[in-house]
Amino acid sequence: CRLLWEFIHQLLVDSKYKHLVCWENTNELVFRIVNPTGLAELWGHQKNRTNMTYEKLSRALRYYYKMNIIRKVPGKRLTYK
Repeated sequence: CRLLWEFIHQLLVDSKYKHLVCWENTNELVFRIVNPTGLAELWGHQKNRTNMTYEKLSRALRYYYKMNIIRKVPGKRLTYK
């Protein structure tokens, strides 16, 4: 996967990654990041960037807000739609 949102979606559909990211509501496509550090490490491994942090990953998530690909769920920590 080249794009973060595609990577997250692939993890969501594979239950072996539910310790990193899981669905909160599949009908509304709401998901929660369970382990931000682990998710960032796996994304860094995917992109061959060993210094990936959740801070850097979350910057990419915020970029998606402008493009209306991913939105933060108000009032819920680490929860997106």
